[in-house]
Amino acid sequence: MSVQWRDVGGSIRSAGAISMRDASNVVRTVDQVRIRDEGGVLREVYKQGIRLAVNPATAVGASSAKTGAIYTNSVVVGVAGGTPPYAHSWVPDGSLVATNPGGDTTAFYGTPTAVFGELNGQATDHVTDANGLTNSISVDISIQRG
Repeated sequence: MSVQWRDVGGSIRSAGAISMRDASNVVRTVDQVRIRDEGGVLREVYKQGIRLAVNPATAVGASSAKTGAIYTNSVVVGVAGGTPPYAHSWVPDGSLVATNPGGDTTAFYGTPTAVFGELNGQATDHVTDANGLTNSISVDISIQRG
């Protein structure tokens, strides 16, 4: 979302992100701007979307077992901005499976078909906040047998 205004010269200006300096002179990002109208009603004029970060950026699993599923490490999606609660929906490629498809923390598993096989792909977490704001983030997945 962006906010637009007309400056004193009549030019229209806009901003996609807003930041301000606090009393300690530290620059802080503003997630929301509200203005009280002439009738005294507080109106939201700007709300920054949700921001996502995943840690670690890659999910990796390996096993020397000749059969069975191989699990990866867990990944965690951090959310900033928006309004909690946040709904997560993990969608992995192909035959990869998320262990917790509705959570902010999940691992993945898959079953390579060859004795020295591998599965590579991605999974995308689609995140929605309480007000319907959405964003997505992907993680690379690598599973190896052998």
